[in-house]
Amino acid sequence: MISEKFPAYHPRAGQETFFEDKIKSGDKIHTIRQNFALWKKRAVIINSGDGVLSIRKWAGKPYRSKHIELFRFEIIYVQKIDYDQEGWWSINHWLYRNAELAKNDGLSEDDFISWFKGCPDNLGCIIHFTDFKY
Repeated sequence: MISEKFPAYHPRAGQETFFEDKIKSGDKIHTIRQNFALWKKRAVIINSGDGVLSIRKWAGKPYRSKHIELFRFEIIYVQKIDYDQEGWWSINHWLYRNAELAKNDGLSEDDFISWFKGCPDNLGCIIHFTDFKY
């Protein structure tokens, strides 16, 4: 599921994220999620041809309406990611600052920082929709 609006804890709460348009245009090439082990298993299934990653949104009120499928990805790439609350992201033992990840996640740096503020240090993974990898 993609977030169509910024979450309640974000300074832009309720405003549109435009993630659907950003995925379509290639401005959002990945998503950051928790649970690396789960997504690694899912990537094996998807990349073997036995599944797809279905990107969806809610038709109406979240959790109380049907899903609308927006995109299907038959190949994905998953990388483990950790965050240290100081603005450093560790991906495959390389350190990255917020700006590059924000751009590729379809957010401004300020929106990205606010979105992930308070997330656990051991966040999880990046799910890539394209061939790009860090």
